[in-house]
Amino acid sequence: MEKILSYIRERERRRIPGAENYMLYALFLLLTELLLDNPLWRDRVSGDIILFLILYGTMIFLLFAVFPPVFAVRRRGLQDRVRIYAFTGAAIFLAIRFLLSIFLRRLAESPYDHSPSGILQNVLLVGLRLFFREAVRAYALAVILRRPKHRKALIFLLTFLLAATEINVLKFLKLPEQKEIFIEITEHVLPSFAQGFLLTILSLYGGLSASLFYAASIALFQRLFPVLPGLPWLAESAIGLCFPVFYAFYIKEEQEGEEYGRMAARRNGFSPSYIISLVLLTAFYWFSVGVFPIYPSTILTGSMEPGIKPGDIVLIRRFYSEAELDQLQEGDIINFRREGIVITHRILRIQKDAAGNLSFITKGDNNVSEDQEAVLPNDINGPVVKVLPKLGSYQLLLHSGENRAEGVVETGRSEEEKRGSKEAEETDSKQSEGRIAGGENRGDE
Repeated sequence: MEKILSYIRERERRRIPGAENYMLYALFLLLTELLLDNPLWRDRVSGDIILFLILYGTMIFLLFAVFPPVFAVRRRGLQDRVRIYAFTGAAIFLAIRFLLSIFLRRLAESPYDHSPSGILQNVLLVGLRLFFREAVRAYALAVILRRPKHRKALIFLLTFLLAATEINVLKFLKLPEQKEIFIEITEHVLPSFAQGFLLTILSLYGGLSASLFYAASIALFQRLFPVLPGLPWLAESAIGLCFPVFYAFYIKEEQEGEEYGRMAARRNGFSPSYIISLVLLTAFYWFSVGVFPIYPSTILTGSMEPGIKPGDIVLIRRFYSEAELDQLQEGDIINFRREGIVITHRILRIQKDAAGNLSFITKGDNNVSEDQEAVLPNDINGPVVKVLPKLGSYQLLLHSGENRAEGVVETGRSEEEKRGSKEAEETDSKQSEGRIAGGENRGDE
């Protein structure tokens, strides 16, 4: 590894004056990368390890042995620091996903082959692909920096094209529903562009080794580790989008400050604004997924109208002990589970049997009849403490077109229709609810 680092550093110091047509070389490399790393072509090539090694081996040989080298001039100390940022960022990114998965109990067995031959194949497939992609990124950035005009636009275009290789366009176009399209965009498309932005920043300030170390550390860890996070799609989106963007802006701020001599006051640590932003972002995300005693939940249907409408967010105070049940009173609105569906309804009556066991009869304010089944203590998540109108309206889009849970009374009907519907009087009124961070389909009315 030390020899590889020394070789990369030596090439980054070399510049061949008089080499022409750098842009043509960069365009050729970029087009080749877009072809080889296209998801459809990549799946075919990856199935034939010999063809894969020939194609990528040839391109890497051309890049490093035939094409004239061109590298951006950087200060050695700054490059070393960015390489440390690359390792640190990869470790933080993986730690966030794993710690949250452990807390939510969402770890799953890895689908990859962990036999000796499988590990070797994973290392070759991932390592060579990432090495060539980041080498192309570094080469193209160095060429762009030699141009006096349109640098930012060209850097943006380069980042966009390389990130687009992670997106299966045909799969995206075949998605039939708005909900699936929205989930695909938030879970895969936007995080891919965010990671691409961070990789460009790392390559811009730290060279090939920095972006390669970050990308390879994450990819190889996920391929080689036997247990992987199985987070809900919205959690994956929040982490995959927010962390790379924040970290990229932090690195950019640090490096530009060093270059202009404005970092003396905070040279040995993170800037206060970055720390505050990161803490606030982390706190909001933990709040959304239910880490704190009070967590949010979005109402999707109208069984609690007019007090709680579709698109409103309710804040639930989590119950941690049965003793807290004694504080509940008739008229309180509680959040509970029934047959995999989360429901938010008002307590109509509190019952106690001869043994002193409590049960709760509930009803939606906008429903004709009370819920048929009593709510048991173990099913209660907690009482509603606050309603935030319309803040969860985006969730309505995700669940539009879904079938209502069986027995849900549709709102907007006349009173005669409601009274005349025996089926509506005999069934539960269940409200579909989705927790903001979970992104799961939790029926709650």
